[in-house]
Amino acid sequence: PQRVVGEPVVLPFEDDSVDLVLPSFVVFFNPDATAALKEWRRVLRPGGRIAISTWGTADRRWQEWERPLRMPYVQQFPPELLKELGAGMALLGRFDESSKVAGELEAAGFGVDEIREHAQEFVFPDKQAWWDWNWSHGTRVFLEALSDDARARFEKEFESEMERVRDERGYPRTYTALFARATA
Repeated sequence: PQRVVGEPVVLPFEDDSVDLVLPSFVVFFNPDATAALKEWRRVLRPGGRIAISTWGTADRRWQEWERPLRMPYVQQFPPELLKELGAGMALLGRFDESSKVAGELEAAGFGVDEIREHAQEFVFPDKQAWWDWNWSHGTRVFLEALSDDARARFEKEFESEMERVRDERGYPRTYTALFARATA
């Protein structure tokens, strides 16, 4: 197979020339997600398929305290970083429920075949495992934006609040993914 690299909103393919588009956990990284979906629709042959995945709603056990704990720290970020983080959160929010994903796909010209939600519980055996996980993905942007002193305060506060969710296994957190299939 030939490898082709391109921008998701300007694909280097002819109209109706592709059988399958498979954007896995990527739609919410596009500043213009609507344009990306329409471009993916443009390149699909009639009857072609798209299968997308995105993150669903957050674990309520964590969400009730995690966001309020982060907000005072976020308010200290430079305006350009605040704008970037806000835009990223808004894009995630556009795709965090089955009905929203269906609406986005339909607006781009797709017929939605199926949307499934899959919840997976991760159990972090200790606090260090939790921090290691957070340094390995997008949350890293938040952590890197903190000064050393602010990060130390944040970690102390966060670890105290984490005790709310602790059970005999460690720190369980459920991550939910949405998987959608649609037809051009």
